[in-house]
Formats: sequence, C-alpha cells, structure tokens
Amino acid sequence: HTLVRMASITGGSTDWTTGALEWDVYPQNTWTFIGSHSNNCFGGGPTGPSIRFTGSSSQVLEGNITTSIDLYIQPAVTTSSSVNLKISTGSGFTVGTDATFNPNISASGTMINIPANADTISIDVTVIDDAINEGTEYADFIIQSVGSGLTIGVIDSMRFTINDDDTPIPTYTIPQIKGQNSDGVSDSLGVYCKVEGTVIGVNMQSASTGNVAFTIHDGSVGFGVFSPSSSSHGYTVTEGDVVRVIGTIGQFNGLAQVGADSIAVVSTGAGIPTPTTIITLDETTESNLIRMNNVVVVDPTQWTNAGSGFNVDVSDGMNTIALRIDADVTLYNEPCPVGVFDIIGIGGQFDMSSPYTSGYQMLPRQKEDVLFPTPTTYDLAITEIMSGSNDPNTNLSEDWFEIKNYGSTSVDLSGFSWDDNSFNPGVSVFMSNTVIQPGESMVVWGGLTTHEGHFMGNWGLSSSIQVICSDELVNSSFPSLSSSSDAVVLFDTSSTPIEICRAEYTSTTAGYSVEFDTNCVYLGNASAGVRGAYSSAGGDIGSPGDEAFPFNLTDQEMDKIQIYPNPASTMATLQMPEAGNKTIRIINAIGQKIYEHETQDIVHSINTEIMYDGIYLIQVKTLQSDKTLKLIVKH
Repeated sequence: HTLVRMASITGGSTDWTTGALEWDVYPQNTWTFIGSHSNNCFGGGPTGPSIRFTGSSSQVLEGNITTSIDLYIQPAVTTSSSVNLKISTGSGFTVGTDATFNPNISASGTMINIPANADTISIDVTVIDDAINEGTEYADFIIQSVGSGLTIGVIDSMRFTINDDDTPIPTYTIPQIKGQNSDGVSDSLGVYCKVEGTVIGVNMQSASTGNVAFTIHDGSVGFGVFSPSSSSHGYTVTEGDVVRVIGTIGQFNGLAQVGADSIAVVSTGAGIPTPTTIITLDETTESNLIRMNNVVVVDPTQWTNAGSGFNVDVSDGMNTIALRIDADVTLYNEPCPVGVFDIIGIGGQFDMSSPYTSGYQMLPRQKEDVLFPTPTTYDLAITEIMSGSNDPNTNLSEDWFEIKNYGSTSVDLSGFSWDDNSFNPGVSVFMSNTVIQPGESMVVWGGLTTHEGHFMGNWGLSSSIQVICSDELVNSSFPSLSSSSDAVVLFDTSSTPIEICRAEYTSTTAGYSVEFDTNCVYLGNASAGVRGAYSSAGGDIGSPGDEAFPFNLTDQEMDKIQIYPNPASTMATLQMPEAGNKTIRIINAIGQKIYEHETQDIVHSINTEIMYDGIYLIQVKTLQSDKTLKLIVKH
C-alpha cells in the first residue's frame, strides 16, 4: 500500500497508536499525491525543546492498578524549567474516588518543575475499583503554559479514560431487604446489593478497632451496617450522613445487617426521623429509632459503667425493656438516672441461638437520649420561719414555718416534702389532698393536732388559715430548726425530686420569726407592726398565715387600752383609743376563738354573763400593732 499523510496533519508523532491514524491508504505504487501535501510536517529543520503528551488519549480497565501519564520533552531541555497542567473531569469522574494522581493536578492548574536535561516527566495514577456499575469515566489533562526554554508541543492535551469492569449490582430499598421468616432469620441472607440510607446514632465499635457498626434509616425503617477495618471502608460514622452501602446481607446474633465492602457518602446533614413511641421490643423495633416514656431504672445496681457495655432494665410500671449502654456512647460514663424519665434509642437484638425471636434491646445513642420531664414552675415560697419561740406553754412553743402560694392557681402538695439544711428530699412528706389555694399562706407547725386550736387561738388565726401539724405529715417527721442558723427547703417529690425553694437564715432572735420575700430572700426578724407582724398571746412576734387586718393604730395608742371590771361577772368594758380600725377577739383557755368583732368604737362592751368561769385572752389587733389582755370571768 501507499500511505499519504492527511492534509490536516501539521506535525508528526512517534506514538504509533496516534500516528497510525494520520495517514490515507492507497494501492501500492500510487504516486499521484507526490508534492501535493501543503504542510511541511518536518518543520523545516531543528527547533527548540517542546513538551507534549505522548498521545492524545489513554485508556485503562477499572481495577486497583497503577499506571502513568507521560509527557515528552524533545529535544531534552538543557536548563530547568516548568509546565503548568490542569485537569477537567468528565461526568461521574471523581478524583480520589475513581483515581488518584501524583502529583495531584487541580482544575485551576498545577505547576510541575522540570529538571535540566530531562526528556520525560510522569504523573503517577492509581486507579480505584469502587465496585460500582457506572459506565465509562474520563478526565482531560491540558498543558496551560510552560516555563523558559520550552514551547508547547503538538499534543497539548490528553484524555485519560477508565472503562468500567463491574458486574451490575442490584439496588434495593431498606424495606425490600428487611423481611424475615418465623424464626427471625433474614430472608435476604447472602444477597449482594447496594442500599442507601441516613445514618442514625454513632459507631458502636471502638474507634481503635477501625471497624464501624451503625444504623441507616430511610425515614420509615432502619437496617444495620457493619464493616471491618480490613475492608478499607475509610468511613467515619456521622449522624445525618446519607450513605451508599454495598455489601452482603448477613445476621449477627439475630440482628440483620449489611456486611459492607464499600461505604460512600452521598450527602451530609440530613434530618433524623422522629422516634416511634413503644411499650415493648420485638422484630418491628429492630434498627428503628424508638422512644419509651415515663420509665424508671428497675435496679440501679445494674448501672455499672463497666466493660464494653452493660444492660439495664427500665419499666413504665407495666412493661419492662432492656437498655444496652454501649461503651462508645456518651451515656456510658453518666450516673444512673434517678426518677421518671423518657428514653430514646435504636432497637437492637442479641440472640445467640435459633429461633432469633428474643434478646431485643434498646441502644441509646448519647446521654441526651435520657429526657427528664420539663421542670414544673411553682409559685410557692417559704416566707416565714419561727425557730425559737418564747411562749411559756411548751405545747405551743414548737417551731413553725409559712408556705405562701403567690400564684394564680392552687397547688396540691400531695407527695411534696421538706427538710432543714440537710437538704434531703422526702424527709417530711405532706399527705394527700394538702392543697394550698392561690394567695393563701399555710402554716406547718411542729406541734400536735390536739393543741392546734390552742395554737391558732394563741395567734388569733381565723379558721380560713390552714395549719399542718407534725402528726398530719406522712411520717410525723418535723426536723428541729436551729435558732442560730438553719433552713427550710421545699421539694416536689411526687415523682423525680425537684427543689422548689429554700429559705436560709444565719441568726434569729428568740421569740421573733424570720421573714423572707417570695423569692425566699431573707428580710430580717419580724417586728410588731411591720409587714403584718404582731404579738401572740404567748409573747412571740410574727404573722403566721400572713393574715392581714385593716388596722392602723400605733403601739403607743395600743398601750392605752384597758378592760374593767376585771374579774367580771356579767359585763366587761373595753376602753380603747379614739382613732383607728380595730379587731377584737376573745380566746378561751384551750385556744378556741369564741368571739370576733371589727369596730372603730372607743368603748366596747363584752357580755361575760354567757361565758364560763375562767381566764380569757382579749386580743385587740391593728395593722401596725396589737395588744393582748387577760380577762377573768367569775360568776
């Protein structure tokens, strides 16, 4: 045959795979075209050094192989120089996933140094077999510029092509691979496939092993994934990643999972499914995000914080499930939860023998999966404490304190408790149906119910004031309050103990209560006529029950009060100051209030003819002061 170079060819090539395509073929001894070629392919004599690719294309078959992309320098450059190469990847080609290059060539350009007298430079290529059926992929390499002493040769670009060698891998959804038979055995065992899902949870394998074990979810159901370090998965488990997993369906102690050969991140930051509320565990909860509400730890001694993980039973009162606290989750190092809480986790299974229909577990992902109820707000405060009564009657001199409901709704104190500065919940517990109404102040007294009436009469308390005596508490416990420094702290112990408020003091004066505002801030000792405080019949100063009276007489005016005759048989006269509102109360010897009257009169008559013989307390109260007198009735 006679070969005639194509008219479009302007330069020759020493690479026959390229050069073979630069000729027209005619029968032997065809001389017609001699002298007709318009180009001087030789170039008219020697030229300076130029650099070019050895060919305009190169193809390899996908596999874990190495090769190179070469550039020729002809003639060899006598001084050092450089060449700037860039890469332009075709659809589907990902540097680092399909192949790596050394040196790495960027899309904007990479400068490569050329030493003196070099006639070849090479780019090392590692082709990666990703086991994905994806078709042909390519990347173009382009000479952008050259350094001094060099020109760009004829072949200034080269296409590097990877031809796929993978057998098509079936793609399944998670529901398609999740089935099992009556023995709990996956019906997809041994199936090699591809599946995608969103990562939930953390790596349940110690990072030092290089293994990964986690769960993927499609928004409705989940599936386990396991990949040993030997698979070179190169994946760091991150919740919210959408991953494509390729591997074989298997089962480990009843838990269905993909034995992954390949894990590729498709995207990041995906939403996590809402946990499904359950009361029991079974095959339907496996690898799903689940939640159980209002549970308690059955046996706190199971919470060992030891080993590769530990199992703990929790119960909602009717149903009990097993928690597996893995050593790789943040909850592992936390103390055992106390009280009632909700728990979130991933359904799991650990059943070592067929049928695989037991051993179901919940695996929390993190310490935040333990959810305690949102603390209730309480408009309650300890507003007054009497810890050193001077009352000579020992039946009435027990300690007391005042609880005020400054809110707008009633509060049921059933199951609530209080303590002194030991600050322990559950020490002194209120009985059922102990309700404090809005705006009401309740008195908790260390005395007994047999003396309650006398106590109320001693302080002139109306029947609307609730007094809770020590023997009306669940365990009849009333911790003694120190007269030097102490505290009263109120708890809601109806479920998980919650401290509501605490009132602390560092000193008191005998016979005077200490007062606090509704934030339990210390205000000081009670003072007669200030903040409603007044004197009891026993000489103590305070205002138990915070009962307010519209009185406005001063101490000096109150000192002018007289009662006569005394003793009296049929009538006694109470002589009072001219100005001011007053309340008059008569208390009998056992503390009962037998008479109450509000007046602005100067003189008030008391009918003693209807009263039994004995000693009575006559209390005259105003907003600023009070006075108690003794009246003897004798017929």
